[in-house]
Amino acid sequence: FPETLSMPETHNFVLTRPTRRGDEYRVVSLLGDHARQAPSDSKTLELDPAFAQRIRDAISKVADPKATPEEQLAQVEGWLRGPSFRYDINAAFDPSQRGVLAFLTAPTPSGFCQHFATAFALIARSLGLPARVAIGFRP
Repeated sequence: FPETLSMPETHNFVLTRPTRRGDEYRVVSLLGDHARQAPSDSKTLELDPAFAQRIRDAISKVADPKATPEEQLAQVEGWLRGPSFRYDINAAFDPSQRGVLAFLTAPTPSGFCQHFATAFALIARSLGLPARVAIGFRP
């Protein structure tokens, strides 16, 4: 597989051939202090400052402002996995900033993987951590 992957300047991995039955891959991610050294660009940090503040306000009850951004994300992850949120494959998806805020602040938030992934990425960005969402599957 390594010879079939390319990593353009966007830091996205691209498979240069179609997948085949039996293909396997391994992903290694950076954690802790190494994550802060990961490449970031405007696309991984881009967020309207007023919206970033509204996101931080929305998570203020679950993320300790004295904690590191990584610790805050762990707290947010626990909140998103908790009983306050409901998984619903039929929920309408609005990836806009307004849609994400509506999801996070709804009395009983419900959504599917894209809701949770988008919300988590925007929360990470609001804390100054680079984040992207990858969506897609090809058997």
